[in-house]
Amino acid sequence: MLKAGWKTTEFWITVVGNLIIVAGSIEGILPAQTAAVVLAVLNGIYTVLRTLAKQPEITTLSHK
Repeated sequence: MLKAGWKTTEFWITVVGNLIIVAGSIEGILPAQTAAVVLAVLNGIYTVLRTLAKQPEITTLSHK
């Protein structure tokens, strides 16, 4: 059974990562442009992982 998005590890890793990146940007530790790129990549990875998790099992060409 597929878990709700907020109950998954990848969701919480993404949330914590976003908070760290935003905090780093606000504090001036990380340039805003870099923070934006990192946030986009992190959220993109989350989207891909959730999409893959929701796909029915994909099989390769197998000869039976």
